[in-house]
Amino acid sequence: MARDLADLAIELVGELDGSMWPSERWAADPVAFAFYILGVVLWEFQIELLEAIRDNRHVACKGGRKIGKDFAVAIAALWWFASFQKARVFILAPSYEQLDGILYLEIRTLIEGSGLCVDCRKRDPLAPRPCAHSAILTGDVGLQARTGIRGSGFRRIWGKSASVSGTLRGFSGAKVLNINDEASDIADDIRDAMVGNLAAADCHDVLISNPTRNDGFFYRAFHEEREIYKLVERSSEQNPNIIEGREVFPGLASREWIREREIAWGRESAIWASDVEGKFPTAQQGQLFSLDVVKAASSAERKNTATADGRLQIGIDVAGDGEKGDQTVFFARRDFTVLEVRARRGLTRDATLLELLNILEANRTPEDVGDDNPIVVIDRDGHVGAGRYDTINAYRHRDERTELEFRLIGFQGSAPPKSRMGQRYRMNRDLLFAGLVEWVKSGGYVPEILKLQAELLSLKWREVEGGKSQLIAKRDIKSKLGRSPDHADALALSTWTPAGWTPPATAIETPPAQQRPTEPDRQLDPYGGIDTWRRR
Repeated sequence: MARDLADLAIELVGELDGSMWPSERWAADPVAFAFYILGVVLWEFQIELLEAIRDNRHVACKGGRKIGKDFAVAIAALWWFASFQKARVFILAPSYEQLDGILYLEIRTLIEGSGLCVDCRKRDPLAPRPCAHSAILTGDVGLQARTGIRGSGFRRIWGKSASVSGTLRGFSGAKVLNINDEASDIADDIRDAMVGNLAAADCHDVLISNPTRNDGFFYRAFHEEREIYKLVERSSEQNPNIIEGREVFPGLASREWIREREIAWGRESAIWASDVEGKFPTAQQGQLFSLDVVKAASSAERKNTATADGRLQIGIDVAGDGEKGDQTVFFARRDFTVLEVRARRGLTRDATLLELLNILEANRTPEDVGDDNPIVVIDRDGHVGAGRYDTINAYRHRDERTELEFRLIGFQGSAPPKSRMGQRYRMNRDLLFAGLVEWVKSGGYVPEILKLQAELLSLKWREVEGGKSQLIAKRDIKSKLGRSPDHADALALSTWTPAGWTPPATAIETPPAQQRPTEPDRQLDPYGGIDTWRRR
């Protein structure tokens, strides 16, 4: 069948040169356009998606990562641009980093490599272009999506970041292909601002994303509005590379990639459902961090906007010195930015101290002195934690110079809060993670570390006697993940400065002034009410 199609296409385009765009020769067959003009072979999912875009006004596609979604819609954009008079392709993505660095980059790469069909490319990738069976795509190609690609006859491909809804109005036309990339991360009001641009009968609308949220217009496309959309769905595990156990299509997910995600996330996790299976995650009662919150906190946009002012603070979740088992994890933070993460297995007491001193040296600034010297918070529960704390504390008290290097706090998560927070939280560990939730909500950047994301998603509240909040036990998390939540614990410890922390709305009201303790609680408020992570 492929050879018959090739013979037919050769007859159709043998005389075609690059100056004859747009050409309706390919309007009915985007797959053949990809084969002959762009020189690429597609797998089943990508063919299904291209044909769905050709045949339907509304298409919604969800799937796991590394299945070639962006590559397929990049081909769709060029096919539309090359096939129709006055064609306009508009792309919307959550950020310019996503747009310029992934989808628009794919479009630029494809157009610059056009002019060699698949067969000629296989014989000689450096053969002169165009080959006898192809044609070079022409247009004025900008380096960024906001400039885009312009062709004759008012044809255009361009895109914008989904940040300001007012700038999305007014790009209407009779032949518009609208692509919403990572649609699950685009807000409804942004989407609403552009719907009116697609009123013409020959405008096609494409939503494509990993399914990260159980609300919003992308979620509704697969549920209450499913009759409007042609739905395309695919799991990462269904791609040919994984099925055949070899690289059939470069860039698609491999069996090794799947194994890595299975170890880091676990098959029962919400992030596995979204990023591998391509399914909307099931909301869990009492979950501290939903998948969309974790994704937003790990996004490039959050990283770029998170402030990194004030005091250096390091959280340490300790582990034993065996080469097998848990890791000792260090998080270095300023304000809402994580500066550095280190995870080490098999550290002795002295090696833990040495690693800490190296991190302090790497992240210290001239301003980190006096009352603003760095803060180190270490988990001192159990004999391992107590031993590491004692070693670091002994170093601090060696002489006057070492005492001024940093402040040390030994955090005991298994102890109950000694302040009014004891009425709301059963243990200090519960209060610790309530504070982490507030830090993330306030703008904290969570590094995109697979283990950390899975650990945050595994955290849940459970009700205990007296209405207090308590996290599920560490042993339950370890049973689910196959490991201890070392990264999540270290991140939380790096934010343990609750003196200025405002409890969630569900927490108890502040007691009258006369009921407040006159002396600061050194476990809850180790800085005597002076320092807070908000100020640092």
